[in-house]
Amino acid sequence: MVIASACSTGNKYALVEGKKKTSAPPVNIKINDSLFVDYLEITYIAYSEYLYYLNKIYGSDSEEVKDATLDSLITQKLESYMQETASESVGEINIENLPVVGVSYEQAVAYCKWRTAAVLELSLIDQKLMYEYKQQDADSHFTPFGYFSGDFTGSRPRQKIDFLVYRLPTEEEWDMIYELAEDKSRTLETIAETEENTSQSIQYINDNVSEMIAEKGIAKGGNWINGDRTQRYEQSDVWLGFRCVAEVTSSEEYMKDPANKERKRRRRKKN
Repeated sequence: MVIASACSTGNKYALVEGKKKTSAPPVNIKINDSLFVDYLEITYIAYSEYLYYLNKIYGSDSEEVKDATLDSLITQKLESYMQETASESVGEINIENLPVVGVSYEQAVAYCKWRTAAVLELSLIDQKLMYEYKQQDADSHFTPFGYFSGDFTGSRPRQKIDFLVYRLPTEEEWDMIYELAEDKSRTLETIAETEENTSQSIQYINDNVSEMIAEKGIAKGGNWINGDRTQRYEQSDVWLGFRCVAEVTSSEEYMKDPANKERKRRRRKKN
């Protein structure tokens, strides 16, 4: 599989059935019958799965990889801060578990699009609705549009499929998520490793990093530097990150949206 072990995190978000599920997929919190939200902010390890995929498909010197690479000035700034604090009180911090920073709005949107494809692909394979295609490249790789149009496998799926489409939340959705969060207090004055909680409650909504929403230039929630509810930004910063919402969408609805159309790809033969 093209994503292999590097997509172990993504596999936990899988949802694909002929009818909608009534309960939240693992790791996601149910907002309503069709909308779910990550209970944690996107971390470095989660974003690294995306970079792994791009390297595998396009190559390390490709424009796709360059476009997705985090802002090194921001990540270096964070690493310097971590080194300073580690010598004082908090000890060594595992950067993989920190919310990802140095990411732009465009990169966050692209990550959501990739995650939609990655989760759908793994779900189809897990449920034996599609073969595993090991040899994928820049000219032919899995996408939702390619699968539903039949261009990737050579035939269209016989059944309607409901699946998760990942994106940034609207401001209204984020405010609703904020109200559902159990802990809205701002307790952190430093950036901290995120930890999976067995309660699966919405976490770090007002700590760690402020979160980008669908409207570019606006982030919501406090961060480890600034406690304001709404933040403005022009580019990536050391306090800026994101979490995803996932909307249950039918294959028919997805294919009707002009924004999801792609150039024709050459067909794949089954392995």
